[in-house]
Amino acid sequence: MDLESFQNYVTKDILPLEYGGKENSIKELHNDLIQVLSSKEHVEHVKEMNKAKTDESKRIFDTFNERLKIKK
Repeated sequence: MDLESFQNYVTKDILPLEYGGKENSIKELHNDLIQVLSSKEHVEHVKEMNKAKTDESKRIFDTFNERLKIKK
């Protein structure tokens, strides 16, 4: 697939400059992403998400296999 064919599927508004688009360059997009991911707010969010756990004592165990057994 060439660049012109690709642009039929992805609008130029969201393509980086290197691909004939109107968006920032790949380097600028990368730097923006690094800045967001290393922000205090994001780091705190990730720390909070890492604390998330499930309470396995509340899990409902399915008995599908037992109900499906064929009597001989």
